[in-house]
Amino acid sequence: MVIGSVVGSEAYLSDDRTGIYSEYSFAVSEVLKDSTGAIGFGSIPVVRLGGAVRFKAGKIQRYEISRQGAPQTGAQYVFFLRRTDGDLFLLTGYEFSNGRVTPLDGEQEKEPRMALPFSKYRNTAESEFFKDLRDAIGRKKEEGTL
Repeated sequence: MVIGSVVGSEAYLSDDRTGIYSEYSFAVSEVLKDSTGAIGFGSIPVVRLGGAVRFKAGKIQRYEISRQGAPQTGAQYVFFLRRTDGDLFLLTGYEFSNGRVTPLDGEQEKEPRMALPFSKYRNTAESEFFKDLRDAIGRKKEEGTL
C-alpha cells in the first residue's frame, strides 16, 4: 500500500494485440505496507488493465473492465498493489480530494444496488479512512499475517 499522486499515464496495446493496459507513473509520498521491500520513494510504474490506444489511422480503441476506474493524473491516492512478474499491478485504490475519500472501483451510479465493498468509504473523511487503514495494518502485524 502506497500513498502518493499520479504524475503521468500511458496506454499500450498488449504484445499479443488482444488487450490494452495502462502504465501510471506514481509519485510515492508514503509506503504503508510493502511485503516485498522493493517499493521506495520517488516515482514508480504501476500497471492496470484497461485504457485507450490511438492507432496510426486515427482510430481509438478502448478497453475497459466493468466497475474498475482509471486513476487521473494530478490526483492523490492510496494504491493497493501486487507485484507479479516484476510489475506492480494496481488492485484498487482510493482518491483523496477536499478531505474526503472516493473509491476508484465499484462506483457505478447506474447500479447503486450492486455496490461493491469499496463503496463503504465513499465520501468518508480522509482522517477516518486512514485511521481504519492503519488500525487494520496494526492488527495484521499483531496477528503475524503481515
